[in-house]
Amino acid sequence: LGKTIEACLIYSALRALDRADRVLVLTPPSLVHQWLVELYRRFNELFAVAHSEWIPGHAGGLETDETDAENPFADASRLIAPLDWLMEPDRLAQALETPWDLVIVDEAHHLGWSPDRVSPEYRAVEALAARSNGLLLLTATPLRQGLETEFGLLRLVDPERFADFKAFEADHAHLR
Repeated sequence: LGKTIEACLIYSALRALDRADRVLVLTPPSLVHQWLVELYRRFNELFAVAHSEWIPGHAGGLETDETDAENPFADASRLIAPLDWLMEPDRLAQALETPWDLVIVDEAHHLGWSPDRVSPEYRAVEALAARSNGLLLLTATPLRQGLETEFGLLRLVDPERFADFKAFEADHAHLR
């Protein structure tokens, strides 16, 4: 709960400065309700929750007519979405059509990165980060997945500074 509150405080400060109007929170499905409740109860912020039934042109989670489907991200300026929902076909492309002021990723240590394999979820967050003014990555266990995951997360935040894993590995060994 501490990470959620801390992220909400950061969001709230950015919103007060008029720097966070369009916000996307990506989280595991099991944490969507927690985010919705905490944002409303503690910060008086009402976010929309993304799910298949919410998408125009969908009925019961099944597409009724793809040509009628609108971009669900266009009208929702504050949205909580499960990361796996974002990975459904064409959903990421829709999310990338609109710039974001802030993207928050909870449980970010699950974004898989290594020099020889990058997960689709990592690529999705990387693309969103490039279209966002701000990126918050939340994790209580960044080192549990290893040095490659730590580097991958830092690379999302600052791709210029963290461009070379071998150099990062050498720096990390030197700091020890």
